[in-house]
Amino acid sequence: MNIWKVLFIFSSVVIIAYVNQQWILPTYCPSILQFLKSSFGYAANQEVVSNLRRPGKILAGNLGDRKTMEGSDRPPTRAKNDSNLDKQLQAYQYDRKADGTGYEVKEVDINVHVKTNLEQLEEEERQSLINVKEILPSATRPDLAQDRIVFMKTHRTSSGTMACILKRYGYNHELLFALPKELRANNFLQTVKFKREFVYQYPGVINQKYNILANNARYNRKEMAFVIPKATFITMLRRPEEQFESVFGYHNMTSKLNLAKSPNPIASFLERADYYYGQEIPYSDFLKNGQLFDFGLNRESMGNNANIVEMIKSLEAEFDLVMIREYFDESLILLKKILDWKLDDILYISTNIRSDINRFEIDQPLREKIAQWNSGDVELYEHFNKTLWWRIEQYGSKFKDDLATFRAKNQEVFERCVDTRKSDASDRRQTKFVARDSSKLCQDLLRSDEEYTSSIRERQKELFRRKQRK
Repeated sequence: MNIWKVLFIFSSVVIIAYVNQQWILPTYCPSILQFLKSSFGYAANQEVVSNLRRPGKILAGNLGDRKTMEGSDRPPTRAKNDSNLDKQLQAYQYDRKADGTGYEVKEVDINVHVKTNLEQLEEEERQSLINVKEILPSATRPDLAQDRIVFMKTHRTSSGTMACILKRYGYNHELLFALPKELRANNFLQTVKFKREFVYQYPGVINQKYNILANNARYNRKEMAFVIPKATFITMLRRPEEQFESVFGYHNMTSKLNLAKSPNPIASFLERADYYYGQEIPYSDFLKNGQLFDFGLNRESMGNNANIVEMIKSLEAEFDLVMIREYFDESLILLKKILDWKLDDILYISTNIRSDINRFEIDQPLREKIAQWNSGDVELYEHFNKTLWWRIEQYGSKFKDDLATFRAKNQEVFERCVDTRKSDASDRRQTKFVARDSSKLCQDLLRSDEEYTSSIRERQKELFRRKQRK
């Protein structure tokens, strides 16, 4: 075979291997690697850099094995008897910098080219990340603790009214909200613990941090703190007997559990509670210790008192304020102090008020049965009810005066904004107030949780869209 045929075959192998991006030669002929680096070094470096665009991945195997492992801290699969694998892997392993500004490549033989391209990539990434201060009119507003809030919104605890207070504040101060990924959803997934992936990501935005999370979500401290760093964590509890009755009525459990013929559906439920609780129907997870379920306690742990006590201890350490629905106004005075808000910031008009058609009469014997069935929630409620009153005592002698001032102003606003002769019954599950006038204050106070979510979503989409056009 003459020399020209040898060169032709060799060149063909190199070209085919390069085009298919397999880089077979270094695996079988390590001695040729230096030749390839000198001849095709720039292209090889480009291959490394192109993979660096995918954070959280490791190029597994050697130069001829380009499978990736996403989101894994496990070592790549080792090929048997491959003594060069560790060295070659080390050359291609990369990590995101701790400060989040870019990437660093560990012990790459071709550092000069890689670093040059990484600098270009880091600049591209900085350009793709949207700086909140560049797109919001409140760019000069300092980074305040009261602007970073996670509200763990529990079911049927007047948390909708509380969410409206927070959304009104955030909307008027032009803060960013973490919203559900589904474009028409008002809630995150409610039976799965919250994950950062559940948050809607705007085009061109990477790991955006937000100011407020206030939509229904199942508690997950670590993931929520990632989305809202250094946040004030607050939540709301309600007396379990009333909360259970409200869940049962609002979510129409009478129909879902085929109890329409029962003279007292709740009493019938409690007679066979384990059976009905085991039915696979929407919202059945909230039919036993529903508030603990919101905080992440699983069904199998509902009867384990040790797990319940441990969760209560954790929540006490993790939440800055646990509000009590039966003492809503008192809770708001405490919240105002914690967040250093103004009195106007905590004004409210109740929303999502359940209609009479979905209410049940509960006598004392039935109340006791509900409490027994929801004993975990009773323990949770009693603990934080005590802490609320301890906080009120710590507030000092001004508390009564501040509470009276707030209630007087809130009543004044109610009389100004609400037309008590009318009501909105468009949703048979609830009764909505109708505005007396069209002032911004009244419209803001009467806007529902869902309406706030829709308005916030549209405004944020426009803000990020405007930034991309620049």
